[in-house]
Amino acid sequence: MASPVARYPGFSPGDFTPRLFEVETADGIILRGKRYANPGAVPLILIAGICSNGFQYDLAFEECNFALYFARRGYDVWVSNLRGTGREPYKSDGGDFSHCVQDKGIYDVAALVDTAARETGRKPVLVGHSMGSVVSFVYLMGVSYREENGCRRIVPDPALAAEHNQAVVAHISMGGPPCFRWPRDCWHFWAIRNPLTRMWLRGIRMALWRLAASRKQVRAEEATVGLIQRMPRLGPRLFRILFSFFANMRNLSDETFLETALSGISDISMNEAYQFVDAALTGDFLESRAILGDFPGEPHNYTRSIHLVSAPVLFVTGEKDAVNPRTVHDYGFQRVSSMVKDFICCKGYGHIDLLLGLRAREEVFPRIADWLEERCGVEGGYDP
Repeated sequence: MASPVARYPGFSPGDFTPRLFEVETADGIILRGKRYANPGAVPLILIAGICSNGFQYDLAFEECNFALYFARRGYDVWVSNLRGTGREPYKSDGGDFSHCVQDKGIYDVAALVDTAARETGRKPVLVGHSMGSVVSFVYLMGVSYREENGCRRIVPDPALAAEHNQAVVAHISMGGPPCFRWPRDCWHFWAIRNPLTRMWLRGIRMALWRLAASRKQVRAEEATVGLIQRMPRLGPRLFRILFSFFANMRNLSDETFLETALSGISDISMNEAYQFVDAALTGDFLESRAILGDFPGEPHNYTRSIHLVSAPVLFVTGEKDAVNPRTVHDYGFQRVSSMVKDFICCKGYGHIDLLLGLRAREEVFPRIADWLEERCGVEGGYDP
């Protein structure tokens, strides 16, 4: 089967010439992405969620293209692909796919921030959707690895956290889950707390733990594109059912939905998949290495460390988002230490459609741009 590619690989707006950028992480992984450059402007680093890539910010439809909207507002936009994600020619290396969520925060986000700041002379704004926000928070928490009895442990470093928070203008968290703790009047609470569901999730977690020993990679790209190509009628219908758990499908056109499935889905590691299933069971995001049994002791809890975030933060969530707005408010907005912080709940929006909704360009994107200008004093071409 041919490698998965976007249906519109040559998409290029008339007012911008996309540039390929490459960034090397501290552990030797080459990240690639697309840049809509505005020389001298404030850089926006766009980071996609789990099983996703930069195309979710940059689909070939101008009415729902987050990257172009902000490039035209005057920002220097960096559409990044974290390790193992993307599409050629912007596909990032995946190494041996033994990585987990914390690797993307410790290595990938750090490399993107340092490179964008060095090349533009400006502090960047971090924009993360879903897991893209989680890994941005990992970076802002200032955690790092330390060798302990032959094993790598996560250690919090308040000094490094302060340095990382000073390195960015702000963080925009779009549907970013600080944890998976739903309120009791939400159906997700009862669905996840149900004994049968928890037994099923424990079975999946055990299967992922066993698979991680031999198969490092979850081949989501090949599975998605292969199903749609082989079953052009049934495949999209099946994916519509899947997407309905993460989006208000009334906000997505058929064309946008299909292009997202074909272009915006990327592989993840077994460790990442394990980490998210475990978070659904425990309620919090925990240190993956400890969860997988590499060493004894309590794993580092990222959810409890969110107070180390002190940079300005805008939390953007959807009224119908499975990442419940009250969860984001109570465990994210209320617990960060940021002096400048705000919370926006978009009526009628789910999770994915915060980026790709038919009216996101009019109803979501301007609220983010206005916040950056009004609360952070930052416009695209100006950084005080």
